[in-house]
Amino acid sequence: MLFVLVVLGASIASANSVFISTTNLTNLLDQVVVYALLAIGELYVIVAGDIDLSNASVVAASGTSYAA
Repeated sequence: MLFVLVVLGASIASANSVFISTTNLTNLLDQVVVYALLAIGELYVIVAGDIDLSNASVVAASGTSYAA
């Protein structure tokens, strides 16, 4: 899967020079970092074995409140 992602990114970068610009990469990281942190927090909950419906609702509410 990672290989496909790298090939796709390389093909888009070769077709469009703006794709690898610092502005675009900064914007991409700004959008991804919140969901990555939510996913890491949920991973800790799953590994600890303390998964239930309330955890998923808190993660969904956090992501939605950030997007608003």
